[in-house]
Parts: sequence; C-alpha cells; structure tokens
Amino acid sequence: MIYIPAERIISLFIILIDFQDLGFNILAYRYLVLSSHYRRGTSFSLDSLRAAQTALKRLSDLVVENKDGGKVDDKYKILFKNTVGDDLAMPEAMAVVWKLVRDEKVKVEDKKATLLDFDRVLGLNLGETKEKEEIPDEIKKLAALRQIARETKNWTESDRLRIEIEKKGFGVEDGQNSLKVRKLTS
Repeated sequence: MIYIPAERIISLFIILIDFQDLGFNILAYRYLVLSSHYRRGTSFSLDSLRAAQTALKRLSDLVVENKDGGKVDDKYKILFKNTVGDDLAMPEAMAVVWKLVRDEKVKVEDKKATLLDFDRVLGLNLGETKEKEEIPDEIKKLAALRQIARETKNWTESDRLRIEIEKKGFGVEDGQNSLKVRKLTS
C-alpha cells in the first residue's frame, strides 16, 4: 500500500513493507542508499529501485554460485577501506565493488571472499545463502529444447521458446555455449 498524505498530494511515502508487497527485496533499498552520498541524498524512483535490485542479485549470485576457499584480495581491500574512510564515500566504494567484479585477473573464489569481506561494511547479507531456485521440469525441458534450437541456429524456434519460458515466470540468460534459467522477479 502506498500512502499519500491529503495535505501533500505531491509527497509520496513508501514504507519498507510496501517494497516487499511490490516484489522487492528490502536490501535493494539499502543498496540504492549505498549508491548515494549521504551529503547529497538519494534520488528515489521505482526504476532506480529495480536497478538496485538487479545489481544486488548479481552480487548475491556471484557469492552464492561460486566455491569457497578464496582469499581476500589485498589491493581491493585497501582501496575499499580507503574509499569508505574518505568521508564515507559509499558510491565510490560501490564502484570499487563493481571494479572487483569485472576484474578478470582476480579469481572468482577470491572475488567471493573479497565481496564477503566488503559485506561486513555494506550489510547487504551477500553471504546468506538461499536455497537454489527450484526450476520445474517443464521449464528445464523447454530450456533444453531452446538450447538445441540455438545450436542448430533455428532462431525462430529459439525465440518462441524464450517467450514461452518467460510467460511461465522464468528468464533465460544465454552464455556462449550454455544458458541459465532463473525465476523472474517483479
């Protein structure tokens, strides 16, 4: 439910429970706030919240889907610590997070360990493993058929199967020689 006070029709108040009712992870709001400097405030919109939720999911997936046993990357740890220590520059700290994620020289296990170390400051609960999404057999079969259609370059059938999978609430992410199926969020 969204509350609009009668005396201020222009104002729009949303409480965190409303985010959940709209299908958002409450921590997506935290991510959004971390992306803004405390001296400038946060420019809020549902689109910005959706973008924050997508980014949070990417970080969470990187942590959940990869092996333990990595080491915290000292270069990034120092960079992150110095950035946060410089007037709580959280948007710049989040940029360090994404620089780490995109750095191909850092092993995936080390990225995971470093992100979990950063999360002690960020509080995004990246380390809280959630159950892997259960993909129904019907969706798995459609995805397998779609993969075959892609391999045989039958793009019309591949597109049709993608649309059918999406209608059932799942999305398909194509890799070079593989695909991932995920439950769609709002």
